[in-house]
Amino acid sequence: MPSEARRLHAFTVVSRALRLARQLLLPAIVGGVSIGGDAEGTLTLVLLILSVPSLLVAVAQWLAFRFRLDGDELILDSGVLSRRRRVIPVARIQNADLAQSFLERIAGMARLRLETASGGRETEAVLEVLPLAEARTFQTELLRRRAAARQRLRADAAPHADAHADAAAFIGDASRLDDDDASRGAPAHAPTPPAHDALDPPAPRPRELLRLSVPDLAIAGATSNEAGLIAAGLATLLQLADDLGSLDRIDGWLEALLARGAGVGIAGAAAAMAIVVVVFIVAGWLVSVVATMVRFHGFTLTRVGEDLRREYGLFARHHSTVPLERVQAIRIEETLLRRALGLAALKIETAGAGPRQRGDGPGGGAEAFVPIARRGDVERLLREVFEDARFQGVILNPVAPVSQRRGFVRLALPIAGAAALLAALVSRSWLALLLLLAPAALLARAQYRARGWARPAGYALARLGVFTRVTWVVPARKIQTLHARETPFQRRWRLATLLIDTAAGGRVARVVDLDRDVATALLVELAGEAESARRAALPGAG
Repeated sequence: MPSEARRLHAFTVVSRALRLARQLLLPAIVGGVSIGGDAEGTLTLVLLILSVPSLLVAVAQWLAFRFRLDGDELILDSGVLSRRRRVIPVARIQNADLAQSFLERIAGMARLRLETASGGRETEAVLEVLPLAEARTFQTELLRRRAAARQRLRADAAPHADAHADAAAFIGDASRLDDDDASRGAPAHAPTPPAHDALDPPAPRPRELLRLSVPDLAIAGATSNEAGLIAAGLATLLQLADDLGSLDRIDGWLEALLARGAGVGIAGAAAAMAIVVVVFIVAGWLVSVVATMVRFHGFTLTRVGEDLRREYGLFARHHSTVPLERVQAIRIEETLLRRALGLAALKIETAGAGPRQRGDGPGGGAEAFVPIARRGDVERLLREVFEDARFQGVILNPVAPVSQRRGFVRLALPIAGAAALLAALVSRSWLALLLLLAPAALLARAQYRARGWARPAGYALARLGVFTRVTWVVPARKIQTLHARETPFQRRWRLATLLIDTAAGGRVARVVDLDRDVATALLVELAGEAESARRAALPGAG
């Protein structure tokens, strides 16, 4: 039965008004400056002139918007002057995520974001905003109807998929009908269509997989290599200090420290600079810890049927759903500190595109599956996503040994070139530069040891990275394309890089500096297994 068409909550107008105010603030400032006169009064006047028509449109859009569930379809009606109706089959809904800004959490509201399998870069629909309890209920109902619709589609597709394979058997069975069956005029094997409600599965019960405590999140922030986050955090702290009028005092403190160090010679100045660097590193480290704790506060990972659900966030709360069928690959990321502590972060590569994934490229991307996990829990979590993942006792194969020499040459050539240039300009000072050849050799060896690959049944594993080690777990059935790529420098060493691509797009699993023949053989082997896996997954196969 179709449900009654409903409006969004009236708080939608408030939410859109606040977002609109942020968008209009800069044009209002520019307009106020261009007009001149009293700054505050002019700015207020310009802001009112810009915002009133937009607010009226926002109210009209809220009044015109309706949504309802009609069987297996979600129907959205919108538009003020030009009416628009969107019909979204619930079977095509991939994600139904709840999100709450800080203000929405205070007001007890939430946004429901819907993404389909269309592969577009925009969210298919956003119900902004609903009371939290109503949003949760509607999300649960959508996911329940999606599961029921998909089960009916599979049930309808199975007889058609087997029709050609079973044609001869059906004819043979029909020719051997009993006389009694023939006289009754009923086929001996006519199936009884199931009732519609019989195919609707009960709502699955959630099963908690992982819950992270505050100390867990503090460790996650302290052991991450988030250089960009640290830089952004330092910039934020400096801006805050400037707003509070204390930036001048910080500048004065730094100048006094450097002057005091310079007064005791070069060693003192170097020590003063080292103190400044340490202070900034510690500040960035603290920013990373706090940011991780705020972002993933209360992180809970549960499995509900064939979906993974995550809930996290201190100020802005996120309730996201990832269908297991969308997962293409998993990345296990270990920084130097996390490897020493037996910890890792897990990211999943998903098919389709969503707003959270644009940074990883069109067509899909990575999502933070688990921000931190103990090494003993990694395989358990892998099996929740890929049930046939069994990697106990798997040893990664090394890449070509000659890649270590190639890595050293790549690092040593710039150092030797810079030393030669300094030798022509300044006597003897270039000798210190040659001391970097020893670390270059160590780094080349570390790169070689970090790279590896393995071929457990039905999977491809690829690993690389020194400071952040990344291990890819790619099911053969998810492989879309394979490439064996050789750069001009690799050809000289008879090396190649194997690229393993899935429907996720974005970052690609790769095995760097394989022997050329090994890369070719591995490509052929993986291509054959991927094709066999796809054939086995077809309805009616076997």
